Amino acid sequence: MDPPASDQSASASAPAPEPPHRVLERRIARRMVSYFSPDCGLDFDWWLLERAAKDEEGWIPIADFTSTYMRLQSLTDDEAVVAKAVRQFADNVEVSNDGKRVRSREKLLNPADPHPDDERTVYVERLPSVQKTKRQR
Repeated sequence: MDPPASDQSASASAPAPEPPHRVLERRIARRMVSYFSPDCGLDFDWWLLERAAKDEEGWIPIADFTSTYMRLQSLTDDEAVVAKAVRQFADNVEVSNDGKRVRSREKLLNPADPHPDDERTVYVERLPSVQKTKRQR
């Protein structure tokens, strides 16, 4: 006996679930994108900026990410898996031809340059205590 026509159309239109390795690759790519995202604090990650500044083209070894960032380590420590995931799913991060390094497609801050927020930050230390004047009494 055939199932009702409405059941057949519902099952035919439902997308097949992604294989586990594809889900993992997407998670790895999202994590790598987050490291390079200015919205997530890249401008303040001086370690990462210094690593990028060491190479004149801004490349950072994938091994530095897999050995340093625990959230990426929890997903994988395999550089080839990270490179494949970034190539497939990350738009703002590129992988070197040898698959060993990554860099942002956008220009990063130079750690030696002052941060744009530093120009509008006021640092105040040891303000004198407020003393009552004769008028305030």
